[in-house]
Amino acid sequence: MSVIAWDLAHNPLGRAYLIADVLRNDYEVEIVGSTFPRFGNDIWKPLRDCSRVPIRSFPGDDFPAHFTRMQALAEHIDGDVLFVSKPRLPSLELAILAKIRRNRPTILDIDDHELSFFDNQEPLTLGQLKAHRRTLDAYVPYGEAWTRYSETLIPHFEHVTVSNKELKKKYGGTILPHIRDERDFDPAPYPRDAIRRALGFAAEDKIILFAGTPRVHKGLSRLVAALSELDRPNYKLLIVGTPADGGVTEILRRVVSNRVTMLSDVPFSDLPGYLCAADLVALFQDEGAPPSAFQMPAKFTDALSMGIPVLASNAPPLVNLANDVLVELLGDASPAQKIDEIFLNYKERKSRAIKNRCAFESDYSYAANLPTLKSLVQQCSGRPKAVPRAFRELVAYHQGICSTADGIDNTFPTVHFSQAESVNSQHTSPPSTQRRAVRIRRRSERCYVDDKLDIVFFWKQNDSGIYGRRQDMFVKYLAQDPRVRRIFHFDAPVGMFQSIGSLPRAAPARQWSHARLVGRQTLRRRLGLANRGKVKCDTFIYATSGRIPKPLSCMIPAERSYLDFLDRLFKRHEIGKRRTILWTCPVDFHFPAIQERLSADLVVADVIDDERQWPVCDTYREKLSRNYEEVLGRSDLVLTNCESVYQSMRTLSHNMHLLPNAVELLEEEARKWRKPRELRRLTGPVIGYAGNLHIARIDLDLLRAVVSQRPDWNFVFIGSMHKGDEIRALEEYGNVHFLGVRVYEHALHYIRHFDVAMIPHVDNSLTKSMNPLKLYVYHALFVPVVSTPIANIGDFEKFVRIGRTPQEFLCMIEDCLRNNPLSSDLPHLRALLKENSWPQRVRRVLELIELEFAKPQDTLSPESKVNRWETHGDQTAKRTEPNHRATSDHDKIAAPM
Repeated sequence: MSVIAWDLAHNPLGRAYLIADVLRNDYEVEIVGSTFPRFGNDIWKPLRDCSRVPIRSFPGDDFPAHFTRMQALAEHIDGDVLFVSKPRLPSLELAILAKIRRNRPTILDIDDHELSFFDNQEPLTLGQLKAHRRTLDAYVPYGEAWTRYSETLIPHFEHVTVSNKELKKKYGGTILPHIRDERDFDPAPYPRDAIRRALGFAAEDKIILFAGTPRVHKGLSRLVAALSELDRPNYKLLIVGTPADGGVTEILRRVVSNRVTMLSDVPFSDLPGYLCAADLVALFQDEGAPPSAFQMPAKFTDALSMGIPVLASNAPPLVNLANDVLVELLGDASPAQKIDEIFLNYKERKSRAIKNRCAFESDYSYAANLPTLKSLVQQCSGRPKAVPRAFRELVAYHQGICSTADGIDNTFPTVHFSQAESVNSQHTSPPSTQRRAVRIRRRSERCYVDDKLDIVFFWKQNDSGIYGRRQDMFVKYLAQDPRVRRIFHFDAPVGMFQSIGSLPRAAPARQWSHARLVGRQTLRRRLGLANRGKVKCDTFIYATSGRIPKPLSCMIPAERSYLDFLDRLFKRHEIGKRRTILWTCPVDFHFPAIQERLSADLVVADVIDDERQWPVCDTYREKLSRNYEEVLGRSDLVLTNCESVYQSMRTLSHNMHLLPNAVELLEEEARKWRKPRELRRLTGPVIGYAGNLHIARIDLDLLRAVVSQRPDWNFVFIGSMHKGDEIRALEEYGNVHFLGVRVYEHALHYIRHFDVAMIPHVDNSLTKSMNPLKLYVYHALFVPVVSTPIANIGDFEKFVRIGRTPQEFLCMIEDCLRNNPLSSDLPHLRALLKENSWPQRVRRVLELIELEFAKPQDTLSPESKVNRWETHGDQTAKRTEPNHRATSDHDKIAAPM
């Protein structure tokens, strides 16, 4: 049996898992599906580590790339029967491809009316989708357009199972309720009182449980309002599950904090233990919400199995349960009145709930439903139907797209923001404010001198070429790709005094700051000395009022001349003769003006950290937020470096991808590096750190405790103190050595000869939004790593030793000194490094860029206007042009050339 789910990174996996789990004792079962980055890159947390069924996942993508991946995977799906969970295209088409490959029978399971999650609930034929593809979200496999189309495929499956009577009325088929394993979901073995105490509840507390994915339409607001109305401090709410709606957290703030306990997604195997702590399960589905008309909450089966009373709203599926006396309906009473009535007469309700467990065993248990499932499998496997024409038409459509222009459909539709938001609203938090920015329309059909790319980078700081940061690596490895012809790299504009002047008196000691190095590098860039091959570097230096003598200041441009400076450079280098990409960090406050002034074919934004989490003033944080909204709203493609940043930014862009940091493959080269002189002078182990030496991220107390207990170890710190030199307090210990700033190429030689490398970061909002590049560098040089428990360690977690306290940190370092943990599985580490190398990241970025170029031009509202430049001979005239107007072929770039 192959059970196919449309996404394995969030709750669609739940239903698929239960089907697979009940069948696993009689069949060889696997679960197959994709993980779309919008929902996560790993298996859904409740089943990540406790699945009893093999789960096979592959990364989800947009069309047409996703179809290519499905084709490759379908070759390896060899179940004798295919059980498809939910009528969403990523699961349906994967099953269809597998069926065409081997003509296996297919069973479709439906536990929701999927179209009820979208504004437009009209089914869509393939012909209609083709005809209107330019105005639909047709490149999103799980989006509205393909879900509307999927509705038309339902009748073509050999058999259909549904989760409740309302869905049976709509689709027919066999009812397969939300089931549970009666051997696991049994209240008898669980010590209820001990579990309640462990969760912080008193014996007299009355616990209302919400277990599952909290969403607004599931009635949390009514439940919260009822608790607030009832002046009974011992009535408390326990939520087990991670909110999926942005409004959920705001709703919960209305309740006194000590009356709400929230737990993130817990392992599915632990769920019965949490259930047994509850006194009542409230199913307050919003009767007016379209999903509630067909949705049977799995929480009902949970409560039934554990003998917990259930209070339910009057949504149709729940009314059916009330008719069987399995739940108690709100009726005309208010939620507060009904909750109070139940708890004041609780003994009677509890007695009835315990008796109702018999109904669980007879109708909702694995044992009760396995015969039905086996019968369906036998019926289907004996007489597989021929592949329906509708299935072949769908596959032919996508094959045609993938075969166009070497695998890319040049007419494939893009998505407008309004449509993207209607899709995303079912899965993501809504933006806090209405997006004001619009994407500038890309230039239409153009004639280029060749098929190469010109990339223009705008970096947020002035430290390029010093630290080997993420943007340095992208530039380095993009330049090595034959598809890229030229790269123009601009650091942030900088005042003359800032770039070449000395430090203010109040700044940290000069030898510990990178300011002088930044100044020298800025001048090298301005003089063209930093150019290398394809890469041209520059920095705009402007006059700083009051700091430069008047005769000299007249020769230096004012800050307001920045855009004119860019115009001249772009004209000189004929930017626009090739496809041109603007690449920015969204903290660049100049970028919206740059983009409006300098039109390009594609805009890429790379979000490296969420700088709103940094220790900055509220005014600057608001400025950052506005710029994030504007820049990401204008971007065609957005990259993020870690999951937390992806989650914090995902509502600001229609096209966001998680692309973590990576490594340079340095193993062979590093073997030849000689130990630096400063390290040769040291006796004893060298424990090193390379990076910014600011205590906003470094746990100074932990370091003080560690270095004081090991005077025979050497603690070496490489990095700048330009944001503060508080860490110099460690200089009182003779075994601490600050080496100052070392440029990236030299710093590698030091790191290579560390005995142990450390990441002693504090766990705060700043570090949670970081994907520490030093982690990748340490591993690339095969240096064992000891870290505090920080976020975003990712795939390298297996090789990192974690120390939560100073004593644990010391123990982990000692363990690494005795036995390098990296050497225990070198083949795995080398494979991991290769998989997470910068060439691989760049290859992925270029794939995403080509996919964007395959989409047609955006059509923006006539009201949205941008400034363009039009050149006629020697006369340059400024004009205002509606965004929907095509740019003429003779405009090589929307700036005077």
